[in-house]
Amino acid sequence: MVRIFSDIAAELDFEKLLGQLKIQADTPEFDEFFVLFKQASAVAAPKALLKKVPVTVRTADSICAGGVELNSRILSSKSAGSDDVLFFAATCGLEFDRIKIGEDDFLAAYWLDVIKEECMTQAFSHIQKHTRDVYNYTRSVSLCPSDAGSWPLHELKHVFLVLGHEAGEIGLELSEYCFMKPNKSLCGVLVNIQDHFEACQICDCRDKCDRKNSGHKCD
Repeated sequence: MVRIFSDIAAELDFEKLLGQLKIQADTPEFDEFFVLFKQASAVAAPKALLKKVPVTVRTADSICAGGVELNSRILSSKSAGSDDVLFFAATCGLEFDRIKIGEDDFLAAYWLDVIKEECMTQAFSHIQKHTRDVYNYTRSVSLCPSDAGSWPLHELKHVFLVLGHEAGEIGLELSEYCFMKPNKSLCGVLVNIQDHFEACQICDCRDKCDRKNSGHKCD
């Protein structure tokens, strides 16, 4: 079962972004960002994809879904209570490529990346709401291949194999070196956690980071 969300309405808050970027009024940066914000608002079109796939084989270290082996102990463990898994993709959308920024305008490029990340976050939130409403995922956690974690980044190729041509339908591509285009995109598997779980449990920095003790919640 595949669900494509291609009509997610982006909600970009100008004042919130100003605060996040620490841009002050009555400065040249304010005027420049205002122009960029208007351009971004005009083309913003975040998109998402959700694909429910049966698990055909499960071991302590992996699962097989959609004819593809996914080598992740944490994925196998945390999805053990379900016969299916939900593959997902969330992206800011290729439409931002229409905005032309000078090659040496690093500040504007950074601003645009922040806007794109906000759109990606909204696309992911849209998926989370859908899984709560439709699949009763009340405690969903996203598990994604990365270069810092228990699921190696190269496994992203396996995720894309399962997503299939539907990933292209939302404009999402994966390079040979596992870089996604658009750059502000997120792919992986959503699981409904039945027991106590925190991202710190699978983070490579768990023994060095003081975020947990300080009360900070990692995404």
